[in-house]
Amino acid sequence: MGLYAYEHEKWHEILPEFEEFAKKYKGRPHWGKESTIDRDYLKQQYPKFDDFVALKREFDPDKKFENRFIQKIFGA
Repeated sequence: MGLYAYEHEKWHEILPEFEEFAKKYKGRPHWGKESTIDRDYLKQQYPKFDDFVALKREFDPDKKFENRFIQKIFGA
């Protein structure tokens, strides 16, 4: 299930409400969509989260493919 809205539809008010609903049912965000889900929640939902972070560091040691979202979710 996903949520789509235009900026003028109070997107930033609707998104957190939807995420709370999704969390109740152990939902996982779409990696290409905006979300406010944090690292701690994702670690609960993805048992191999730390393994992925290690692979990310190995294959992108210079952080060429990082942005603020990736830094927030996967850390330094």
